[in-house]
Amino acid sequence: MKNSILIFLIALIFSLSLTSCTQNKELTIEEKGMSGTEYQAEYMIKPKVNIEETDFYSNESKSLDGWLGFYGHRGNIPKKQERYNGYISINFVIYQEEGEYLGYLNMNGVDDTYSDFYERMLLEIRGTQDMIQVFFSESFSDVEERGDMFATYQKGKLLFSLRKEGDRILTVWENMILNEQEKDLERGFVRQDELVSVILRNTEDRANFLRAFGIMEGAASFYQYYNDDGSLYLEIFYNMEKCVGAGIFYGVFSMSGFEVGEYECMVWRDHKFSTMTDEHDASSLAEYAEYSTFNEMGQLTHFYSKGIIEGYVDSSLIDEVAVKIEFIYREDGTLERKDCWYNPLLFGSTRSTETYFYDSDERLVYVSAYITHGTLEDYYIYEGDDKEPSYRLTVDHQGWNACKTGFVKY
Repeated sequence: MKNSILIFLIALIFSLSLTSCTQNKELTIEEKGMSGTEYQAEYMIKPKVNIEETDFYSNESKSLDGWLGFYGHRGNIPKKQERYNGYISINFVIYQEEGEYLGYLNMNGVDDTYSDFYERMLLEIRGTQDMIQVFFSESFSDVEERGDMFATYQKGKLLFSLRKEGDRILTVWENMILNEQEKDLERGFVRQDELVSVILRNTEDRANFLRAFGIMEGAASFYQYYNDDGSLYLEIFYNMEKCVGAGIFYGVFSMSGFEVGEYECMVWRDHKFSTMTDEHDASSLAEYAEYSTFNEMGQLTHFYSKGIIEGYVDSSLIDEVAVKIEFIYREDGTLERKDCWYNPLLFGSTRSTETYFYDSDERLVYVSAYITHGTLEDYYIYEGDDKEPSYRLTVDHQGWNACKTGFVKY
């Protein structure tokens, strides 16, 4: 009888011990013998980065202010899904709206047919000052072209978590569509100074992008630039008190958005009729000479300078044009355009050609310049009828994906 009781007690202890171990252990995907997709679909366990209930702040807590800003992935992510086996890159912005912490995420990449794809998401952010969890709220993707990658997602689905570890941010992919070697910190998100550029697919995408900068539907723009045919080409929204804003570029191939942050203060210098600036001074060349042509009204129409320049191929010395400028006037004699060419052997290829456009009051309003991958454009912004500009915004683009490269206040 005693032996039977002893055997029963041993069996009971072993059973309780086994049950306890099974309940406390978080099995890996491999131990479950499932693929990542099945794991997400059938098991709703705690996220791999846990936030204790006692430390968890609501979505309206000011303790999340330290997370506001821009985040980007450290390079492109190779996709291993059957559907997309190209690459993707991800960046997002965390912002505050009506006391809540929200996010706007954009994902770009190339699929297995070498076609571009664009996925956009609205996010909800919850967490503490040291750790946040990023939840799915809504997607607006290339549904018509290829179907919504996140069509099955429901509001509140956990996508990924971020945790601060000293100066680094640890990224844990909670969702398998986005999952990629979670232990590889080099592939995690890092803070960015700005959201450089986002291709905007439609007006809804534009509205959601602007919301991330506190710009609501119907807000008045800070500046607008129109093409000769009357179509809107560039639109800037800017909060002068907070020094934050965004730009919308209506390119030939697509619409894009970019951040407009703090400005740099500079002194305005009018080079309207200048033939030489500090940046394009060739007067130190050997055998330097200048040549000018004037019209019947005595206005300068053509200018060029030349001298001895070291050649491309064998460093031989050649007698070469250094700077060439043409001035074009309206019928009333006001300056309309100034076309400049600067020898790239002397000044480099960037801005080796520049075209300046002036309004009827001969105020500089726009400059188009060469850059190897596309075009640099300067927009000059005036307050009322002032003769001198108050701001200059420089945009870099290829006819579609525009980004800001400079913002100056004079």
